[in-house]
Amino acid sequence: MFCLCIDRLNSYKNSIFSLHGFLDLDQDLVSHEQDRRFISNQIRIVHEISELLTFTNQFQDLGIKPPKFQNVNQTFLYGISHLDLSSINRIVTLDKLEIFSDPLLETVFLPLLKIQYSWEERLLKFVFISLRKMNQ
Repeated sequence: MFCLCIDRLNSYKNSIFSLHGFLDLDQDLVSHEQDRRFISNQIRIVHEISELLTFTNQFQDLGIKPPKFQNVNQTFLYGISHLDLSSINRIVTLDKLEIFSDPLLETVFLPLLKIQYSWEERLLKFVFISLRKMNQ
């Protein structure tokens, strides 16, 4: 299992914070529009790296706590509660479905929906989660 020690994680976060600060200063100093776009892209990439480190840090504890039964609809809603999804309709038909999983299940939904939301450039209008019985 990949483990990112806390000291190294803090060192990376400090470096990213400093790099982000320097890029912000650069953006304020340049006047050429193309240079500003390059710096904006660099800032976006630094932000993505920072989010990846945060995501990795969250999941390094996977498997430490025992699994438990979790209501998928409730867990999904908790997981996405940090996003502004006011422009998205959610259709969830899970009929009180519970799954036996690690307590970190909630934290999985946020990055999945966040990634989809950013890829669609805010064009995403529906999230549909459904349960369907298959013939055996």
